Amino acid sequence: MLQDGLSTLFDLLPIGAYRSTPDGTIVRLNAALLRINGYANEAECLADAKVIGAESYVQPGRRQQFITLLEANGQVTDFVSETYRLKTGEHIWVREHAHLVRDAGGKTLYIEGTIEDITQERKASLSLQHSESLLRNVLETIPDRVWLKDVQGIHMACNAAYASHLGTTAERVTGTNDVYWFGEKLAALFGQTDLITIQAGKTLRFEGPMHSPMHDDATIYEVIKTPMIDAANRTIGVLGMARDIHDRKQAETLLRDTTEQLELALMGADLGRWDHDLSIEKGYYLDERSCAMLGRPASDTNKGRAWGHLIHPQDLPGTLDAMRAHLSGAVPAYEAEYRARHSGGHWIWMSNRGKVVQLDQHGRPLRMVGTLMNISKRKEVESELLKTQADLKNSLNSVAHLAFHDALTDLPNRRLLNDRLETALSVSQRQKKHGAVLFLDLDKFKLLNDNFGHDVGDLLLREVAARLLQCVREVDTVARLGGDEFVVLLQNLSVSADNARQHTATVAGKILASLNEAFLLQGTHHNITTSIGATVFLGHSVSATDVLKHADTAMYDAKAKGRNTLRFHEKIELQPSQTLRQ
Repeated sequence: MLQDGLSTLFDLLPIGAYRSTPDGTIVRLNAALLRINGYANEAECLADAKVIGAESYVQPGRRQQFITLLEANGQVTDFVSETYRLKTGEHIWVREHAHLVRDAGGKTLYIEGTIEDITQERKASLSLQHSESLLRNVLETIPDRVWLKDVQGIHMACNAAYASHLGTTAERVTGTNDVYWFGEKLAALFGQTDLITIQAGKTLRFEGPMHSPMHDDATIYEVIKTPMIDAANRTIGVLGMARDIHDRKQAETLLRDTTEQLELALMGADLGRWDHDLSIEKGYYLDERSCAMLGRPASDTNKGRAWGHLIHPQDLPGTLDAMRAHLSGAVPAYEAEYRARHSGGHWIWMSNRGKVVQLDQHGRPLRMVGTLMNISKRKEVESELLKTQADLKNSLNSVAHLAFHDALTDLPNRRLLNDRLETALSVSQRQKKHGAVLFLDLDKFKLLNDNFGHDVGDLLLREVAARLLQCVREVDTVARLGGDEFVVLLQNLSVSADNARQHTATVAGKILASLNEAFLLQGTHHNITTSIGATVFLGHSVSATDVLKHADTAMYDAKAKGRNTLRFHEKIELQPSQTLRQ
């Protein structure tokens, strides 16, 4: 018979819970499990004489799979099956967790477990799969390259045309970022246009070649990017589509070549215009609008000057390179942006474009014409945009930090701990040096929370985190899994297992001694202890999941041995008094 307090908790659990004999005969079940199986009360269920487990699985042999796992591992987790609702025979889906309870001699006494009705969850999952299948069909009917990335730059989906461009399949693209396929430099460029699209809050178009990790492709594409907005009007990603416009661009180039003189005349009507006689040193002339931009009188239009004499010294080398490239025939036009000196003494940004329009009999350039445009305002906007991008990057870094750290203590969370543990196993494998994991659980922390409130409990958890950090090296990791559970990952200990255990015991001793000192919280002293489970590992002989599980098991052993102590998974015990002497 369960104790009264535990019985109340058992009955009030929101999911089904039971205790049964090894053959499946129910000894005890709670109200939630009665509801799952359609019974009004326990007496009605027991009178029905049906055995939950033995008579509930729809799939033949499913019960035996459950028993096999249970006997092999001593427990079963996340066991999902289609079952019958015992009273009505209705089909439902459930998720089970169970474990064996044995006596001191290892004999199975009974099975305890929980059963959760996940029928609605299952239906929702099937509906989601249908929606995803429909989305996939739509994507594959689009001939253009289509992809979808989240705000972190991770590919959420793409069609076969985009995947083929990367030399892979759509399934392999999902979950990767641009760095994986293109490297950091190109990925940063793509990420910049994504950010511009998100900030603009509307569809934007870009033109240029689409880089591929498989080959160099000079084809010109129109890339259309659109912010993806969810039902709460939040931006959740960027949808991209690329269309081959190479033929169109060639036609545009041909049209531009045939109407070039007309375009230059039109540009001269709206912009500042210049004319450069390349045969003499001071053959560079500006029109009235160009002179006005530079704060000079209209009379200066008749004043020939050396090309480049108004350009900022820092911008002159790049501008000269652009001019030489055009004069040599390497590029079809001259284009440059630079700072020019205004007559007021300050510098203004100018955009300069031009072409050679006259050659001598040997094909050497004789004359150039072009336009000037004051782009100072645009440069100011670009500067502000870069600042905004930097601010957004900082915000994204903060979000990334939150994803891998505990909000209360700022310690690494479970996700980051798992990454570092996997890395530690690999480093241990290469260096042949042991590492260790300490699993800590504060003793009677719930009592402190109940008596003094969660504010005091949170203060204590932050103080515990600070003290733990003082007990380890920089190479080690202190993480909070949640609640009052902490994990310490020790790396690069020793080639010798005994020395590694001794190091681990020493660190555990420092932790026990540190946490045994009183905590001053809101003007009141509080005392708390911790139970520590430890395990030593070497390389990949044990998985990361099992390493944590071993340390967790040892921690419960420490709890059973009276708390405020250390227990190794290998059953090596270190009492607090021994620890403090080390």
